[in-house]
Parts: sequence; structure tokens; C-alpha cells
Amino acid sequence: MISIQNSLKTRILFVTGSVILLIMMIISLAILFQWRTILIEKEVTNAQSIVDAFTVPALDALIYAEQRELLKDDLLETYIDNYMQRVRGIKYIEIYDNNNEIVAGKDRNGSGSTSLNKKDDNLISGKYKSIIYKSSDYGWLLDTYAPLKIANKKWGVVKIGFDAEPIKKEINDIFFVLLSLTILLSIATLTVLYFLINKVTFKLKSLVDQIDKIDFKTVEGITLKGNKDEIGFLINRFDDLLKRLNLSKQQLATAQKQVYQSEKLASIGRLASGVAHEINNPLNGIKNCLYAIQKEPNNKEQTTEYLALINEGMNYIENVIKKLLGFARQQTQITDSLNINEMIVNVYKLLEYKFKQKQAIVTLDLLEDIPEICADNQLIQEVIMNILINAFDAVSENGRIEIKSGIRDDKHIFFSINDNGIGLKENELEKIFDPFYTTKDPGEGTGLGLWVSLGIVENHNGQIEVKSIPNKETIFTVILPTEVKYENNAG
Repeated sequence: MISIQNSLKTRILFVTGSVILLIMMIISLAILFQWRTILIEKEVTNAQSIVDAFTVPALDALIYAEQRELLKDDLLETYIDNYMQRVRGIKYIEIYDNNNEIVAGKDRNGSGSTSLNKKDDNLISGKYKSIIYKSSDYGWLLDTYAPLKIANKKWGVVKIGFDAEPIKKEINDIFFVLLSLTILLSIATLTVLYFLINKVTFKLKSLVDQIDKIDFKTVEGITLKGNKDEIGFLINRFDDLLKRLNLSKQQLATAQKQVYQSEKLASIGRLASGVAHEINNPLNGIKNCLYAIQKEPNNKEQTTEYLALINEGMNYIENVIKKLLGFARQQTQITDSLNINEMIVNVYKLLEYKFKQKQAIVTLDLLEDIPEICADNQLIQEVIMNILINAFDAVSENGRIEIKSGIRDDKHIFFSINDNGIGLKENELEKIFDPFYTTKDPGEGTGLGLWVSLGIVENHNGQIEVKSIPNKETIFTVILPTEVKYENNAG
């Protein structure tokens, strides 16, 4: 269960955590790119404002130099130098003429600047443009271009390179802040999710623990109470299932009792002739005694003697009737320490007349000092009766039946009934414990004896073994534990 629970918890955490992490990353990247766009647009707007501010004195210098026929280079260099000293963050300033040739330029170190990139031809034609890139000389730069023109007259283009390292640093800072927030929020979310899932799986584990504790032989209900959620709904439904199972088990036990009693009554029917003989003999004796007393009522000595014989006969009949009623009566199942040999002898005595009538030879080979078993006396006698009647039916006149008892191992005893009757075929061996299956002629058996016997033995945590050779012998061996209590499935 624990591996299943951990697997479920791991799968939920992995899937949910992955989805949450993916969503957080997408949101963080969206925020980062939006922030980056806003930041760059802000810096570009600021750079264009600075460039526009520079173009005014630059145009003035170009117009003034043209009117006075002065050298533009010196005048522009002066303006560039002054402007770079006033405005921070400028790496260099370059001014190009309409022929794409540099007119003036200076970087912050005071050295001359580089040539114009060919990709800037569109700026010379009068368009603004800003480019962020990494330069091998200056690092990250924001190059901003602006045309130098008044009305339709064009003098060239100005290019100012701004230091873009602060932009890069701010974007990196934002990235790490968002990454940290994503990790922290993911950890916090997964922690909360872990406790929520752990709460759910704990309820499931509690339910499974209760299920493991259920004794399905007595079907005791669970003690775990469900809340008003899905797990609680499952717990309550399972509790309802147990109640229905308990009801079904009680109904099955009742039906099983009725089947046991029916089979017992059927066995008693088989005993009728023997019981009639046992009762008939003392009854005849009683009749003879009464006849003699009536014939000589004054013979007190004879009357006293015959009354004693009548009393003895009545006691004998009473004992026979008690045995029969004791076997037939439907009693509450009670376990006790019992000696299997005594039960075998009691059942044999009930059937002894039938064996003599058939001239069957019955041999008892019972182990002395055999360990006692914890069992129900009536039920075990019923098992012995059913198997012994089957052996009686299987043998012919002068047949042989051997009853043995002994120790199977340290915790089990056994008794076996071996007959030299017709035996069982292999396909019959597979069916003999099925209800209503019988190999006897119609009217001679219900087909429930062995099925009932198997149920009784299994309820005592025992087993029945059968070996048979057709037309030679059949051996039924019943193995019972000496320590395990009888499991009363009747509720």
C-alpha cells in the first residue's frame, strides 16, 4: 500500500508541479519580455530626445560654417566635445555627410570614431533608427541615428552611441528577480500541494488500514468516519458495502445451517432400520415380561425380576433414542476440546447394526493418546457419519472398511476411512465435493454429504484428501489442527 500511496503522491506532485512550474515560467518570461520592451522603448525614446537635442546645435554649426565658409570639422568637434561632457552615458558621437563619409566624430576617450555601417543607408535618407548590439570595442551599445536636415535640405546624419550596459544589467537583475520569485512561489505552491495531497493520501491509507483490519469471516464494520468530501463518500459507501456483505453472510449462514440439518436428517433416515432393530429387541423383551406378569400376577418373585428387566429394557431404549435425538437435534455450535477417537466410536456404534446386516468387516485402528482438537462435537460427528455412510454404500457384502486415526505432524491429527468398494473414477474425483453431485442410484443420496463435510472441515481450518482406485479402494483422509479454534461462520 505504501508504495502505491507514494507512487500516487509522487505522480500528482510531479505532474502538478511541472504544470505549475511551466505556467510560472511562461508568466515570468512574459513579464520579463514586456519589461524589457518597456525598458528598451524608454531608453530609445530618451536616446532619441538626446540625439534631437544634439542635432539643433549641430545644424547651427553646419549652417554657420557654410555661411562663413569655415571648416566644419573643427566647429563640430567642439560641439561634440562639449555635448559629451554635459551628457552622461554617451560612448561616442559621429556625424556623416550625404556621401556616407564621416565629417566629425569622437568617443569618450577622445579618440576618433569608426566608419559607418552599410546597414545605416536608410538613415541617411532621412529615417530614425535605434539599434542595441554588443560591440567589441565598447561592449553593449545603443546606437541612435537621426538625419540632419531642415525642410528639404539635408546635411547628413548624426550617430550617437549610448552605453547600454545599464540596460543589460537592469534586464539581468529583473530576470534573476523573476527567476527567484518563480522558484520561491513554486516551492511554496508545491509545499502547500504536498500537504494537501498528503492529507488525501493519509485518508486513503487510513481507509486501507481499516480494510486490512477487517475480519471478512465476521465482517466487522470499519470505525473510520468519513468527512463531507469525496474520500468520506468513499468511506461511507464502503461501510454500506460491509453491512450488505454482513447481511448476505448471515443469510448464507442460515441457508448453510438448513442444508446441514437437511443432510443430517437424510443420514438419520439411513439409520432408521438400525435404530428400529435396536428398539425392537428390548420392546419384544418388555412385551414378554408383561405377558408373564399378567399370566401370573401373584408370583411376586417373578414380577420383581421381570420389572427389573422391563426397567433395563426401557433404559436401553431411552439411550438409543437420546443418541438419535442428539445427532438429529439442531444445536448451537460450540467448540470444545474433543478426542477424535471417542467421536469415531460413537458414530460407529450408531451404524454398527447396518454393518452387521451387510456382513461388512469394520476394523478400528485408532491411535491411543491422540492429541485433542478444538472443534464442534456435533459437526465433526456429522463429517464422520457422512464419510462412513459413503463407505458403507460403496462396499458389497463381506466388504472391508478400515478406520484409522493418527498424528499428521506437530500441529495436526488425522482420521481416515478406507473401503474396498467400487471406487471413484478420475473425473468423479473432481466433482464429489460439488453440491448435489452423487454417484449413488436415485433416491439413495442427496449429493450434499461431502459438500457439507468439506465446509465443516474447512471451517475448522482443516482439509479433506481423497485417493481412489476404481474397483479396488477409496481412502478419505480428514486432517484437523490441534490448536486452531473453530471459525464459526454462522455469525
